[in-house]
Amino acid sequence: SAIIPLLNAIFIIFLIAFIYAMMGVTFFGDIAPEDFGSFELSFVTVFSMTAGNYWVTNIPRVTTHDGKSSRLNISFAVFVVSYFVLVNWSMLQVTIAILLNCFTKAMNEEEERVSRVQARTNGDESLRNTLDPLLEKFTREYTDDASLSLRLRTLFQMLNAEDGIEISFTGLCFQMKQLNFRPCIHLTESDFGSFTQDGLYCSSEGSLDEAQFEAAMRHQIRQFISRKLCSMLAFSTASEVDK
Repeated sequence: SAIIPLLNAIFIIFLIAFIYAMMGVTFFGDIAPEDFGSFELSFVTVFSMTAGNYWVTNIPRVTTHDGKSSRLNISFAVFVVSYFVLVNWSMLQVTIAILLNCFTKAMNEEEERVSRVQARTNGDESLRNTLDPLLEKFTREYTDDASLSLRLRTLFQMLNAEDGIEISFTGLCFQMKQLNFRPCIHLTESDFGSFTQDGLYCSSEGSLDEAQFEAAMRHQIRQFISRKLCSMLAFSTASEVDK
């Protein structure tokens, strides 16, 4: 986005240099042939002025003489000073301002993009399920439906420390905390209600047998995969928009 404004500023600088080179040949070609004897010399001199190499020490080359003393050529001084004001003090500063503005704009856009990504990340974190560490482990390790069923039954047996047919909310909450996950899995009553779909996957007493536990876990795994896919899709869409 900075290329076109920058090229415009550079074009104006060269246009001014071209005009001043023509003026140098016209007005100072005879009295300063070393610097303004031809258009090529005049353009090189003007370019040196742009670079700051031509200033007060060179002005005395163009002077008028009355035989006894020399005085500064006012027209040449006006020529040099006006060029410095137009180009060195104005147009070059405009060029730098364009670059700084584009740099600042790019930095602001990058900060906004990072802020949007962080906002999406924070939004995803707020929607995280308490069981996500466990669910992520299952989604990475199981290979087929039979493998998933085997792993879920094994997990139920690990959680059912009392070796009963069913496991209660209290027992499930306590055993989940014993699993080696960071952060620790802590089930609240609200989490248990979400896990059992408000009693759909548990008995009237609020306990789960092996089949109900597997059904509830399968439902949680499907939701976990859906959240991951939605998050990846949203991030991909946002990245395309940022481009």
